[in-house]
Amino acid sequence: MDAERTHISQIPPRPDSRPANAEPCLILRAEGWPERIIFVADGADPVTFGRGASAHTALDDVDVSRLHLEAWRSGDQIHVRDLGSTNGTWLRGARLEGVHVLGSGQFLHLGKHSLSLGWRDRFATEQAVELARDLEKANQYVLSMLPERIADGPVELDWAFLPSSKLGGDVFGYHAINSRYLAGYLIDVSGHGTGAAMHSTSILAALRNQTLPGVDFTDPGAVLGALNDAFDMDQHDGYTFTIWYGAFDLQERVLAYASGGHHPSYLVSPQGGAPMPLRTRNPLMGVMPGAVFEAASIRVPQGTRLHVFSDGCFEIIDAVGKMWTLSDFLPLLTDPPDITAQQIFEAVRARAQPGPFADDFSIMSVRFR
Repeated sequence: MDAERTHISQIPPRPDSRPANAEPCLILRAEGWPERIIFVADGADPVTFGRGASAHTALDDVDVSRLHLEAWRSGDQIHVRDLGSTNGTWLRGARLEGVHVLGSGQFLHLGKHSLSLGWRDRFATEQAVELARDLEKANQYVLSMLPERIADGPVELDWAFLPSSKLGGDVFGYHAINSRYLAGYLIDVSGHGTGAAMHSTSILAALRNQTLPGVDFTDPGAVLGALNDAFDMDQHDGYTFTIWYGAFDLQERVLAYASGGHHPSYLVSPQGGAPMPLRTRNPLMGVMPGAVFEAASIRVPQGTRLHVFSDGCFEIIDAVGKMWTLSDFLPLLTDPPDITAQQIFEAVRARAQPGPFADDFSIMSVRFR
């Protein structure tokens, strides 16, 4: 038997674990793709699987025929039949012939895909699918809010962003306040999901559009104080957030900055050496209405890099099972001194254990010319 027909086709049957209101369905799997649940209405016309547009369930698989397989339901049984496919449908290493009632623990193989019998609550499953769609829409919206990378001008801007397996609350941005000042910021909202993502983009919009009334956006302390009051956790479903905000004076080459509950950002000299932390000790955002936020400033030499990042960049588990801290991450910022955000991400990914990160990976790197 050739390689494409060699499959693990069956696992030992075990008693069905059927949730309340469960009905039989087909579970479609393929390596590298999320699991798909296909419900088959009792007594309705068969559903079809294939590579062609006319199939009810289209499969992106060159080894699958345009109309490969059909399935229909009668009571609690699901019947399947190959539709004369070129490469066949396989069960237990044998090509499927005629009509077959799919049993528990059996796996049909068509190309790189497998089909098995499952029991699912249709309403709960459809809710889960709808939630997944909402999360994906929210994720795309967050991505659309990220800034453009900049290669020319008084600063170069590079960034890397990888959402976690659950949609998180990281966003960052950069814009001109006026002809003299540039602003840059990173926001990390507590929690995951669409609520956290929408809260973070609301804060981002307030900064980008400069809609906080009466605020001097060149003053980081004033900006954080206004955000803290505008996004009081008691008025926003309990969401809190951390932030790092900086305003760069192009004429004086002075960077004013403030952080609210956030770890430092770091300046790296073009000559190397230890990265310099930039942080002011202020409370978590949204917790204490009326709080006063302190700011600081520093003159920035030409060629200096600034790295602004979320805790998802360093709170990882490495390949040997060690939980990283900030001190494990910092050496990457100077190896070499002109390292970019994307190169930092690749360095972390190479050291982390396989699989998705537990939190959003967000880093914005600025080179001052």
